[in-house]
Amino acid sequence: MASHIRTALFVAPHPWASGEVSTAAHSARDLAAVGCTSHLLASRQHGAAFGTAFAGTHSLGMDRADNTAMLRRVVGETSPDIVVFCDAALVDTPTGSLPIDLADAIDVITGSGCRLATFDHLGIPLSAAWPSDAAILRPCPMGSPLMDGRPGRPVSVTRPVAELGGIDDLPGRVPGGLRIVHTVAPWAIRLAIALKHPLHMYLPAIVESYLADLDRPVQLLSVNNGSLLPAAPHGRLRVVNLPPQPAAVFDRLLADADLVVTENPFASTIGRAIDLGTPAVAWQHTLGIVDVLATFGSPVAAPVAQLLMPDLSRARPWIAFPTWTPEPIRGLSLSVLDDNPVTSAFARLEVFGGAASATALQGMLTDSPVRRGVLEAQEQFRASVRQLPRVGEALVEASVNVGSTP
Repeated sequence: MASHIRTALFVAPHPWASGEVSTAAHSARDLAAVGCTSHLLASRQHGAAFGTAFAGTHSLGMDRADNTAMLRRVVGETSPDIVVFCDAALVDTPTGSLPIDLADAIDVITGSGCRLATFDHLGIPLSAAWPSDAAILRPCPMGSPLMDGRPGRPVSVTRPVAELGGIDDLPGRVPGGLRIVHTVAPWAIRLAIALKHPLHMYLPAIVESYLADLDRPVQLLSVNNGSLLPAAPHGRLRVVNLPPQPAAVFDRLLADADLVVTENPFASTIGRAIDLGTPAVAWQHTLGIVDVLATFGSPVAAPVAQLLMPDLSRARPWIAFPTWTPEPIRGLSLSVLDDNPVTSAFARLEVFGGAASATALQGMLTDSPVRRGVLEAQEQFRASVRQLPRVGEALVEASVNVGSTP
């Protein structure tokens, strides 16, 4: 791949966009392999978490005018050939919470003569504020190379297993046991605390009840803030909390797991599990309260009763915990999983689904038809992703040929 890029600048204004910045880090490694330099302009915590992938990191604050000035200064100092928004659609949403003025940012970039590109992780249409020739890249496998008719160019952001780091310093496996790796993004933890939603306080008890019929010990290794989950009440499920891990160690954990579990079906963790051939489950809660009570019979299973009954607002449905409910997702026109064959490459289970969820979760951990079906779908996706250009290659092309939308 002959490179026309000398320098790329990745911009991630959203303070909670950790998966989007992870894609930028993969891209920076791709570009470094062909002699290109990459910089990151993002929140301070993202610079700390992903900075080793970039030649330089630059911090955004919370003041929009200051951040526009910072963008102008960084563009002037680094002279990038291409500026890539890690997810333009998140910047484009009129939430009032994002620390950047979109129109000013686009003026800075286009006025400098840089090419403009964005990743589309979520399938949210861009507004008319974006230049029509901005390059749109869809990271796969979650963006699904098997789908036609979506704006943007599908690209591969996979990384070979051979490059992953060891996990010798982490807890060892229980002899003869199974390992579930559970992940919770920092933004989800902060929002759940702000909303006083105690799902994670009861999640080990719920999972333990679902796995009660298994005749093998199960270890739940949860990558969170280091202390999120309590112990399971009966000790049949061993819970280990871990703080955020370096990317190579985190990927090795996913590769070594018998099952990956998250509460976010849009998470980059799901895509990485597909890359690595590890079955994955995304919890969701879309049942009405009457259906929840019915699935558990009477009386309601203890942990669910303790979680829901004191405050039935906790029974509000979610697709990605804690705040991504069906209504906001429809309002954003978020479509990445709509009619997307990638949904056959992982399982979406009801966290309060009772016996049906217990059967499905046990099946995902053992040699069952449901697990074999997911693994087969993952292999199909890996085969299709292998035919795609690498994300670095696509950025090199976009830096010369404006516009990557079909």
